[in-house]
Amino acid sequence: MDAAADCARLLSDGVSHVRIAAVRALARLVTHPGDVLAPAAEDEDRLVRLEVAQHAARLPEHAAQALLADPDLRVRGAAARAAGIRDLGALSVLLTDDPAGDVHRASAHALGSVRDQRVADLLVVGLEDPDAFVRAAVLHALGQLLSREGAVRR
Repeated sequence: MDAAADCARLLSDGVSHVRIAAVRALARLVTHPGDVLAPAAEDEDRLVRLEVAQHAARLPEHAAQALLADPDLRVRGAAARAAGIRDLGALSVLLTDDPAGDVHRASAHALGSVRDQRVADLLVVGLEDPDAFVRAAVLHALGQLLSREGAVRR
């Protein structure tokens, strides 16, 4: 009996709650679940995509990019929070160009968790955001980066 294969089959179940449970199970059972979860990044149900978005860093690039561009702001925000270093460009665009402030903040938090000095330049542009909560998130992210990297140059 292959539990992962059984769970993967349930990604196409007719009930969204079953598909969500399958995503959660696969994320725990499979060491590298990206290829198995990738099709669910385009699920018709936003709650399934929201669950998959929490694993964006473990997905193939095309699936992660689809989630970062999802029409639902909660899915984009979750994908931004989970994105890894390979998605710096997408996170930078979400920080400045996404219509939702929640997504700007999620992008700032995700960028702040990256251990790479290049991120400082990407974050600084967020200091001009009209939303005070976004500016605060950017400052927090820069603080995280400063505490890890020493001085940030502009």
